[in-house]
Amino acid sequence: MFVYTKSLISTILIIFFSILIYLPIISYYYFFENKKKSRSFLIVRRKYNNKEKNLKQNFILNEVLKEFIKFEKRKVFSKVVNYFTDTTTNNLFIINIRFIKYFFLHKPKYIYINSDWHFVKEQYISLGMIFVLKIFHDDIKFIGHSPDPHFVLNKIRLNICKLIFDAQTEMPFMFFKKSEKKIIFPDLGLLRKNFTNPKRKRDIDILFIGRVKGFNQRENYINHLEKFFKVHKFGVDFNNFVSETKFKNLYKRSKIVINFSENIPNGNIIYKYRVVGRIFDAITFGCLLFDKKYWQIETYYKSSKSYISYKSKKDLVSKINFYLNNKKRRIDTVEFAQQISKKNYLSIVIWNKIFNELNSII
Repeated sequence: MFVYTKSLISTILIIFFSILIYLPIISYYYFFENKKKSRSFLIVRRKYNNKEKNLKQNFILNEVLKEFIKFEKRKVFSKVVNYFTDTTTNNLFIINIRFIKYFFLHKPKYIYINSDWHFVKEQYISLGMIFVLKIFHDDIKFIGHSPDPHFVLNKIRLNICKLIFDAQTEMPFMFFKKSEKKIIFPDLGLLRKNFTNPKRKRDIDILFIGRVKGFNQRENYINHLEKFFKVHKFGVDFNNFVSETKFKNLYKRSKIVINFSENIPNGNIIYKYRVVGRIFDAITFGCLLFDKKYWQIETYYKSSKSYISYKSKKDLVSKINFYLNNKKRRIDTVEFAQQISKKNYLSIVIWNKIFNELNSII
């Protein structure tokens, strides 16, 4: 309770002072530098994953929206534009001023923003400043996304965003302010081009991609599995970080993907489990997904029908043995999961729902 109260007070104060700082500047641009609204979809994001700026982010939303444009007959927006917040300066005040200027020169029809907390080193725009822009331009549709809603601070911020933005995610859902509806939201939407036939030749029995340091349960499970199977492990903790291309190729070669969704328990974590894009990647690329059963994943897929859940190390070993030796059952499960995905979670399906809600007249 103390952590929540402390986080709530700090969030409100940060937003309040951001509004005080940026309100006069935004007011000036609104009355004197206001341009005609464009029909673009603006994505506000960082270009790099690290402060040294030598590791670029792999950002799936660009591909998702391009695929949406390709298959959607309606012209909901004209083009996708990326605004990078971390390419010119490390000064947060200047970053925000430059974005305000850009916003009024290229006013988009839609704007996508990461609502999570960002450290100073991450060089992102102020949430309070964005709130002021929304108040001045209610005709522009603001979409907030929280990749990590399991943190207390992010949960507080996304709850505030639900009151301000037109749409806000809290995985596994996206909430809409005007209609007060929610839809199931699968990590930005799945790409049609990534779906891979599970029947293709696969030479990797078991694949794990991720971190293990600090995650004792993961490490224990992996060590136990290696007593019985060859586990192909990738990630920074194994000194073999994979590129996007290698990442996809590994999935296409794998029969089974092991995922661990449990968070490290501490006072800053709300949910025991977290939804990660890896569950969708495994199914999309034709792998049989193994994961613990928790309410978030059950929102998307049902255990035993679309993925395989396990309760213990012994249970995991037994079920892996079964599905490695029963190819038809393994492929049938993956194919059913892919049918669910194509019907409900493709980019064209998800973003049609989103734009219909954003542009509905109530």
